[in-house]
Amino acid sequence: MRKTNFLIHKSLYKPCFLAFLAYIVLGVGVPESQAQFKWGKNIKGDIGANPSVASDGDGTVVGVYAAYEEVHPGGNGGVRLWYHVGQYNSAKQTIDWGTGVNYDTGSTPFVAATNCAVRYGGNKKTPALLCTPGVVEVHQGGGGWVSHDSDMWYRVGLVNGPTKSPIDWGPSPKGKKYDAGTVQSVAIAGDGSTVVEMHTTFGGNQMWYRVGQVNWTKHKIKWGPNRKYKVGGTGSVAAAPSGSTVLEVHAGGTRLWYHVGQINASTQTITGFGSPSTSYDKSGSVNLPDVAISGCGALVEVHIGTTPVPGPTVAPLFYRLGTLAGSTVTWGSSISYGKEGAQYSTTDDRVQVASGSDGVVIEAHLEPSSSDKYRVCYHVGQGLCPPPPPIK
Repeated sequence: MRKTNFLIHKSLYKPCFLAFLAYIVLGVGVPESQAQFKWGKNIKGDIGANPSVASDGDGTVVGVYAAYEEVHPGGNGGVRLWYHVGQYNSAKQTIDWGTGVNYDTGSTPFVAATNCAVRYGGNKKTPALLCTPGVVEVHQGGGGWVSHDSDMWYRVGLVNGPTKSPIDWGPSPKGKKYDAGTVQSVAIAGDGSTVVEMHTTFGGNQMWYRVGQVNWTKHKIKWGPNRKYKVGGTGSVAAAPSGSTVLEVHAGGTRLWYHVGQINASTQTITGFGSPSTSYDKSGSVNLPDVAISGCGALVEVHIGTTPVPGPTVAPLFYRLGTLAGSTVTWGSSISYGKEGAQYSTTDDRVQVASGSDGVVIEAHLEPSSSDKYRVCYHVGQGLCPPPPPIK
């Protein structure tokens, strides 16, 4: 089992935590220029589609994707889902990936991570208080790619490190069905046990969310009711590494929109998601947005720069940085990145970004291809948050 020293981790990122409080309470923002932030080179991964990536903020990254059966033979006729566990090097802006592992069948997987799902130690045998990272994964279609099944499934896993099975998904060989819909995403709140899921009606544009509580040792989630909150399109949800703040972004019409909310775990609702959306991109040719909240309060948003058309195509990639003050986001300019662009279709592929307590940013997209053998690619971004002081 991989061991994270929680006490050292906490002391390392205390400055980032205090900075985060300043952003939320005082509205202190990072300058729009964000000159210190930069992306690393394009990192080519495995052949697949529907990439998603999560960071625990402590060096571990988990990537999931769907793979065509002609690329990874076998399975039950559906498309197999795969994951990798890796370690990122923020200074070199690289990722050292482990071996790919098949964990289910379906499509459009999405993953979120926390660096402290289960705490242990603090006794004579193990004096230090240690943590085991955890992940929550959601995906569509237990039957696989071709069917585009509207059923949605989830999995809860504990990251064990570089073992034969790097993630322990529990005793069930399959995920657990929890709803029906499409374009699902999930985020783990700052308490490490509350999750927020967002999705769109299958074949429609009604958006929904639900709040749940994770039982990490039983690999289960107790979900609250499905709540209708907006008409829109493709979107995603992110949670702050500390506190109960969540941020949702989605496409609607020819614009990108956002909501800021506060989780009420007892009522399993999100205050603020019922208010009108705020537009943050009016360029008229944008879609598939995703967002991450770093440990120091800075935001990273990514999207593609063209309106979807039927069938696969290639789109330019854009990102923007921002800061959060109360329920308002101050956004920087939209900036092009990734010269190769991204392969996408109307429902199956999207660009995705993740960040954690340390402010390192991990991005995933699908490399353009003239064949069905698409390749998952990544970027590592650094400089979003000020570095922690050296340990004395």
